[in-house]
Amino acid sequence: MVVNKQVKGKILAQKINAHIENITHSKSGDNFLKCVRENYQKNKEAKAKDTNLGSTEESTGPTQRYTCREKQWRRT
Repeated sequence: MVVNKQVKGKILAQKINAHIENITHSKSGDNFLKCVRENYQKNKEAKAKDTNLGSTEESTGPTQRYTCREKQWRRT
């Protein structure tokens, strides 16, 4: 069996010995696809109600400002 393996930015063909029964498809993208389907359904329902759902990720906004004083960090 030949699989593709990434080595230092290159994709190389690598031969491995494995039984076909032991190989499963990668599930790494399943959560992403589930999220996409849910968002599509929510947007579809919001569009039917003529409301805007907006983006799925809300930005946190800027953090609170503060100043560092030199006296606090100077060793005595």
